[in-house]
Amino acid sequence: MNLATKVTVARIMLIIPTAVLYILAFCLPLYQYGLLIVACVTFSVLCATDFIDGTIARKTHTVSNLGKFLDPLADKVIVVIMLFLMIWRADETAGGLYPYASLVFTLLSGLVVSRELIIGIFRTLAVQKKIVLAADVFGKIKTVFLDVAIAVSICAAIRPLYAWAGQIFFYIGAALAIGSGLNYIFKNKIVFSEIKEDLDNLKAANQDGEYPPKFFEVLRYGVENGELSQKSVQKKFKIGAITTQKIFDKIDSLGYMGDSTDSGVKINLDQNGYDELVSKLAAQGEK
Repeated sequence: MNLATKVTVARIMLIIPTAVLYILAFCLPLYQYGLLIVACVTFSVLCATDFIDGTIARKTHTVSNLGKFLDPLADKVIVVIMLFLMIWRADETAGGLYPYASLVFTLLSGLVVSRELIIGIFRTLAVQKKIVLAADVFGKIKTVFLDVAIAVSICAAIRPLYAWAGQIFFYIGAALAIGSGLNYIFKNKIVFSEIKEDLDNLKAANQDGEYPPKFFEVLRYGVENGELSQKSVQKKFKIGAITTQKIFDKIDSLGYMGDSTDSGVKINLDQNGYDELVSKLAAQGEK
């Protein structure tokens, strides 16, 4: 684990004392103001250091897939945990500002959390399809507004002014969260097209007497190289994980899948065997 990743992990872990301080503030009324201020400062440090891990990774040339995964995860964990705690204390966070303020805050918090979950799943699907999703500027602005909203709202029990300010920032952040989420999915709808193609290929592959799409091309590639890996197959033939797995299952069912290697699996079939298989299937009308 490199330095940049360690910083990201430290940011994630720092949310624990922040949450504990916020909870203790309402369990120990005598020290409430002090604990809330310390929790606010701790949370602000968490948000302010968001850029540090990325800067370190770029300057030290240690950008890693783990870091790319953990960095946005850290932002989501921090926001989601604090939103849940503020829903717990909705009366202090927004209650009394206007009728049903607590209900509005709770519903918007639920939408923000749902948005983060949906975008997280969407990104995971994109990674599986080897699709690079560009960052959304509105998403970054949304993060800033939500961070400020939470930092200010932590102190809502101290003074009504903080509650009002926190809610204003939160409403703007929630609106940006919903809008940027829809925009993000719409801009990258190619992910759904790729998934649909995989499902269509899988359906076709399940028809009796048929082989998965690109099966013979992949098998020939494996014969030529002596082995196959799912990653190399997906990259070379531009197919998804579902179709690739179906091809591997079919190769295995025919008895051509050999022992595992460091880079994939061996293919127990030579060129003559491949030619015989193709000729046999052609004669049967299966290929």
